[in-house]
Amino acid sequence: MGQVLAARSMAAADCLTCVQVSPTGQHVLLAYGRRSKQLSCLVAGQGSYELWHTVLQVYRMSDLALVRQMVSREDEVNVAAWHPCPGQGITYGTKSGKVRNIVAGGSGGSCRACPKVQTGAAEATSVLQQALQ
Repeated sequence: MGQVLAARSMAAADCLTCVQVSPTGQHVLLAYGRRSKQLSCLVAGQGSYELWHTVLQVYRMSDLALVRQMVSREDEVNVAAWHPCPGQGITYGTKSGKVRNIVAGGSGGSCRACPKVQTGAAEATSVLQQALQ
C-alpha cells in the first residue's frame, strides 16, 4: 500500500464520522458526529457558561498538526466536504437535517480559479434543466 508519512492519535476517534483531504492535498478535515467529553469546552455566555463541543478539525497533512477547529453548542456532523476550489470553504450536514457552509475569514467569493468546476456545474445545471422539461 505504501509508507506512513505522518501519524498521530486522535481524541475521540470513535466519534469521527468523516475524514476528507483538501483539494490542494495540504490539509485533512475531521468531522465529529457524537459529542465527547474529550472534545468539550466551556464557553462564557451571558453571565453563565455553556458546554460546547468540537464538530470540525482541520490538520496540516505534512505533520498532522491541528490548524483550526470549530465548536458548536448543538451540531453533530453526519458528513463534511471541502468545496472543490481551494479557499472556498467547507459544507457539512448535521444529524438534525441542517446544512451549513463555512468559509474562513468571511471570504468565499466566486470560484474563478476553478473554471473546470464552473463548467461542470454549468453542465450539471443544463442536464438538470433538460430533465425537468
